Amino acid sequence: MTDILLIELIKLKELKYLWLLPVCILAPVMIGYIKWYEVHQQYGYVIGWNYVFPIVEIEATNGLLMIVVALFSSLLFINEYSTGCIYNMFIYPHSRVKFFLGKMIVSFLICFVSAFLLFVFTVAVGVILLRTLPFPWLIWHHIKIHLYITILLFLLIPLTAMISIIGKSFIVTLLFTLSIYVLNLIFGSVISLQLLPWNVLTNVVQSLQIGMAPQFGLNKIDNFTPYVLSCIFTFFLPLIGSIVYYIKADV
Repeated sequence: MTDILLIELIKLKELKYLWLLPVCILAPVMIGYIKWYEVHQQYGYVIGWNYVFPIVEIEATNGLLMIVVALFSSLLFINEYSTGCIYNMFIYPHSRVKFFLGKMIVSFLICFVSAFLLFVFTVAVGVILLRTLPFPWLIWHHIKIHLYITILLFLLIPLTAMISIIGKSFIVTLLFTLSIYVLNLIFGSVISLQLLPWNVLTNVVQSLQIGMAPQFGLNKIDNFTPYVLSCIFTFFLPLIGSIVYYIKADV
């Protein structure tokens, strides 16, 4: 399994547009700070880090971070079809399941690095603009939130993988993620849609801000059970479907 992971990490390193990952992660950070600046110009004094962290995290988890992670993870699966490597990959003395799990582990790494970069960029830009460091307890609180972001992003990876494997095209995955993002912007506030997998990330992260950011008027989740069940189904059903298709498909 170690050699498969090394192969997948090499493939990740050789992705043509990997350099765009930190640039895309920086986007919600800058959007958050633009909103912070607008409030600062209007009211003068802003709460500071208590405002900055939540607004950046909310901007990131409204769909931007999901799109970035989904697209970069999908490239791990799609590149083998676009380059023709898929025809040679399965001649190695390893099962297809191991190759799939290797890609899932690397996808988790993408989720972790994305959440890590989001946190680092938020602190770095904040230190420059606010000219002060956040309190240690505030840093620890938002480190935990970013760990939740990592896990919740990873729970969406099997769905992205299934679409990538079946569609065998980056365009298909791109259209899927963009359509979800647009629909989330239009209908995201509809109560009956709050348990959809791409809304779970947004709602859980916002609920974790309760008490830390009362100025945003966020809704608290009193019962996490439906959200947990949504995450379980979102993760395991596409995961099983992807593995079955990966094993059964000719290529």
